[in-house]
Amino acid sequence: MAVNARRCPWWLTWAFFGALVAVFVGERPLGDTGVWRAVFSGAGFGFAVIATAWRAWAWLGSRGDRRRIHGILLAGYAGSVAALVLYFLGSDLIAPEPSRLWSATRAAWPILLACSLLPALAAQWAIGSPRAAVSSDFDEARVEALRVVELAVSALDVAVVASFLFLAVFIAKERDTKWDVSYFKTSAPGSATVNMVSSLDDKLQVLLWFPPVNEVKDEVEGYFTALAAKTGKVEIQLKDRMVDPALAKKYRVSKDGIVTLVKGDQHRNITLDDDIARARAKLRELDGEVQKAFMKIARAARTVYFTVGHGELNDPNARPKGVRDPFSQVRAIRDLMTMLNYRVKDLGLRQGLAQDVPDDAALVMILGPTVPFMDAELDALDRYLAKGGAVFMALEPNTEVQLGPLAHRLGIELNSAPLADDRQFVVKDRSPADRLNIVTDQFSSHASITSLSRARAGSGILLLGAASLDEADWGDAWTAEKPKRTFVVKSLASTFRDENRNYQFDADSEKRAAYNLMAAIEGPKPADDNNSGDGEGDQKDATKRDDQPRRMRAFVVTDVHLLSDGVLAQIQLNGNLVLDALKWVSGDEEWSGEVESEKDVPIQHTKDKDVVWFYTTIAGAPLLVLGAGLLGVRRLRRRRRKQS
Repeated sequence: MAVNARRCPWWLTWAFFGALVAVFVGERPLGDTGVWRAVFSGAGFGFAVIATAWRAWAWLGSRGDRRRIHGILLAGYAGSVAALVLYFLGSDLIAPEPSRLWSATRAAWPILLACSLLPALAAQWAIGSPRAAVSSDFDEARVEALRVVELAVSALDVAVVASFLFLAVFIAKERDTKWDVSYFKTSAPGSATVNMVSSLDDKLQVLLWFPPVNEVKDEVEGYFTALAAKTGKVEIQLKDRMVDPALAKKYRVSKDGIVTLVKGDQHRNITLDDDIARARAKLRELDGEVQKAFMKIARAARTVYFTVGHGELNDPNARPKGVRDPFSQVRAIRDLMTMLNYRVKDLGLRQGLAQDVPDDAALVMILGPTVPFMDAELDALDRYLAKGGAVFMALEPNTEVQLGPLAHRLGIELNSAPLADDRQFVVKDRSPADRLNIVTDQFSSHASITSLSRARAGSGILLLGAASLDEADWGDAWTAEKPKRTFVVKSLASTFRDENRNYQFDADSEKRAAYNLMAAIEGPKPADDNNSGDGEGDQKDATKRDDQPRRMRAFVVTDVHLLSDGVLAQIQLNGNLVLDALKWVSGDEEWSGEVESEKDVPIQHTKDKDVVWFYTTIAGAPLLVLGAGLLGVRRLRRRRRKQS
């Protein structure tokens, strides 16, 4: 049905829309021009009012479908004019300062304008061309009123949906609310940190240099409050470097976002940030940062020597060509030793290893040698252990490295055949060699693996190619009391020594058994050692250890990749094992325990789990869709049969 052209020309709706565009130009592009703003906005608003009145006059003089169509257009005009009125009420012309009315009108006028203008434009479009509109005075045969109404209602539906989206964005912007759905949690105090702080005689002072109201400060204060509750030896002080510049200068604090740990006249700063977005990464590993700083103030620095010149993992230039591994970096171990307040030095032929181990060596680390040691070097290490030295040794399978006199000193022998498991292993390269990536949860109760002993059932560690250890006789290395030898970690019973390196279990020549993977050896008590105890945990005061007669300690593992950056970064239990073993071999087992971290790590599947996931995704999902389709078709056929 065409609208009466004598009362309302066909172009009135489009002219009305042009008036709204003029208001937009006056308020946006010309909003700061003064005169031109008044001309465009005033003219546009005035014509919109006139067009609305014109449409109202046509609506009053019509009947039937004519009146119905005029009513739709009139509602659109009137709603649009009302939206302009709300806009001006909230503009700087009437409300120069923000207020509740200002916020309400800013949200209301766009919604009202969309819900009014879109149906009016849709109705005008349905009416037809200009010729159809003027050729007849409401020719009901040409335009159906129902079609106009339906199109207007559809446009109103679109406007309502858009309004809901606009309102959601508007509220989020006005409230300045941000939803961060990514995982974030500040690490809690780990058992290692709790043990360290509990061993103190005096309280540990913690100075928090943050603004009074700060999200990072709340997270850090929560961590130290929990630590104080568990130990009773933490004193927390909130500091402002602007209020107390002298104290800030004393502790070298030049910006906010710093935590200062104070013990006596020693202090150490932990630099975070006062912005939560930038501090999130360190807050996830705050427990490790606290341990690192605490170790610096809890005792004097000691020296650890890493052997070099035998293809060790820490000396890549010395490794023979072809001896490469994707997990061949041990930077994390060096950083860990620095965290434990050690000075890291190299020890090889050029540094005098063939003569003797330096007197200041608190610990010697041997990480995966692939070239045999010289006899003189082995003799020097043997003499160092006989005097109560400490050695952490990580060996590899498939090498010609022999322990020599160290075998009798430690009571162990290396079997270099690689261990494999065709039932429980971790898929890494999707090749038969993956069977060397064994897992185990067979741990004994020993101070060197405190975290493993306390791990929940089902927790395990990963070894990427391990050899095994056998018992050896002590020989003449010990004439009186023998050391205490404990195999602290064993493999699963499904593991076998792959003697022919074919990654297959050969029943006629190979045997499944729980093989020894790691050993902790502790020498007898020195004659002038007046400490009491059974030998485990009698060297608890690390600050006095260098002044007391020492007893030999050695920790031996059969997979150097256990200490690689790739493994330590992905499996927290492996990292806890290495940390506990290092503390034990150094005489700091009182400080053993877990380091809490909320850092995300990749998910690793064993072969069995990987097979389940494979068939679930490849076959299970399509079968589920197929089953749902067949069920739907069956119900449809039954319905048609009943109808027929």
